[in-house]
Amino acid sequence: MEEFVVSDLCQSKDIQSVALLDGDGFVKAIKPNQEKNNHLMSQLGNSLNSSNEFESTTLITDKHIILVQRLEKNYTLIAFCLAKCNLGGIRHQISVATDRLNAYLKTSSS
Repeated sequence: MEEFVVSDLCQSKDIQSVALLDGDGFVKAIKPNQEKNNHLMSQLGNSLNSSNEFESTTLITDKHIILVQRLEKNYTLIAFCLAKCNLGGIRHQISVATDRLNAYLKTSSS
């Protein structure tokens, strides 16, 4: 299930990379699956997961917009988007993905 949601998000022309991290910061699903990408997403997730001050956050850099969404069971969804993306559209896609993942995580035993 996780892989399907991550793959769906990556089909957007504005989203370059998506990762789903478990509560321990390990990558459960990622697109594209590259070692450098894996390491970066894991580090970012671990840094942000140590703080319970947000449910979602957006980081804006000169090249990327990074959306981070906290999920059920302390999972984290991270999306790297192009700096000139349709942010409203991306946020809507993340919201739909969050609903799908949270429903799945609530019913799963992992």
